[in-house]
Amino acid sequence: MKKNRFWLTLLVMLSVLILVLTACGKKECEHSYVDSVMTDATCISDGVRMFTCSECGDNYTKIIPALGHDIETHSAKAPTCTESGWDAYETCKVEGCNYTTFKVVIALGHTEVIDEAVAPTCTESGLTEGIHCSVCSEVIVAQETVKENGHIEVVDKAVYPTCTETGLTAGKHCSICNEVLVAQLVVKENGHTEVVDEAVAPTCTESGLTEGKHCSECNEVLVAQEIIKEKGHSVVVDEAVAPTCTESGLTEGKHCSECNEVLVAQEIIKEKGHTVVVDEAVEPTCTESGLTEGKHCSECSEVLVAQEIIKEKGHTVVVDKAVAPTCTESGLTEGKHCSECNEVFVAQEIIKEKGHDYSHGISSNATHHYYECECGHIKDKEAHISSGAATATSNEVCTVCGYVINKAVGILFNTLTVNGSDVYGKVSSDTTAFFFKDEITMVGGAKYMVSTNITGTGILPAKAID
Repeated sequence: MKKNRFWLTLLVMLSVLILVLTACGKKECEHSYVDSVMTDATCISDGVRMFTCSECGDNYTKIIPALGHDIETHSAKAPTCTESGWDAYETCKVEGCNYTTFKVVIALGHTEVIDEAVAPTCTESGLTEGIHCSVCSEVIVAQETVKENGHIEVVDKAVYPTCTETGLTAGKHCSICNEVLVAQLVVKENGHTEVVDEAVAPTCTESGLTEGKHCSECNEVLVAQEIIKEKGHSVVVDEAVAPTCTESGLTEGKHCSECNEVLVAQEIIKEKGHTVVVDEAVEPTCTESGLTEGKHCSECSEVLVAQEIIKEKGHTVVVDKAVAPTCTESGLTEGKHCSECNEVFVAQEIIKEKGHDYSHGISSNATHHYYECECGHIKDKEAHISSGAATATSNEVCTVCGYVINKAVGILFNTLTVNGSDVYGKVSSDTTAFFFKDEITMVGGAKYMVSTNITGTGILPAKAID
């Protein structure tokens, strides 16, 4: 296409050059151009339009651009088993333009599937094997009809009813398809013909049977006879007869109360004679008489030596002392009883406990004060509360109970000189009077001690002053 355009352009340029050369030297013309198509433009090639002056014949050309395809789209057609198809494609609508993208898709060919043969039955026809295409369903090998076989008859024999089961009439069926051709009808069961089997009573040594029933036709047991275990002997003890002192006895025996069979025979036991027992004497009591010693037979109780009555002794009265009640335990009033038989003549009555009595005032010891009952029970016990440390002249006492915790320390002095040295002394607390003179005089035979320091650790020998 480019090559054609080159030559066309060259031709136009040469034509213009010729016209120019021809016009040289002539009078300039006012051109009046008329156009005409020299070459038509196509879908893929440019065309040429020439403009010619009608006065002087001057001309020039212009390129007409290629038109391009006027595209028409065509749908695809799928190929079939026997016919080709094509994909979607394009063509140009312009007359004379052969542009196309059309491509053929070849036929697919058949996809064969076997149609299986169908065997004929007794009442229905069958088919031979065939072939068809699974895509387009075209029959490639047609199936042919095979005629039905017809029934093969078999006689179903009659079944006679029994006592418990129904019977059947004769019938017919096909041995191939089992279709019933002549139906067998149900014949009702006959039912049992009952016969009673009598009960057999058991004995002491042989078993028996309960009543039963059976069918006289089929011998089926309708009510089974059950074995009744032999009863065994009904043992009755023939009690022993103890021999007495004067008459013989019998050993224990046994027999059956049903059949009277002797199971253990009784034997004779010789009489025993008396068995002498001493009847001890019974001491009389306060209210009951006593007995003298006697004798009797322990077997037959015959009295051999009779006991004689001894008169009752009467009561021996004893006083039960009264018991005073305490704070926590009850007491007893005075009573009386018999010392022999313990019979009570005057019952002791309970006296209620007194309860604790703290009314006599507060008590104290070296560390505590408290209220104490005469029985020794203590309540409200608490430590002493000090009035303050003891001084030379004042005791340390409890502010609650007045107990002296520590006594006064005595009278201290520091103006005494012994052997030329100052000393400190303490007069004993039982001293009632003293005098400061040239020497210490103490009344009542008191003693003093002297120390070289106020703490009393430098003790000098004590001196007694008469």
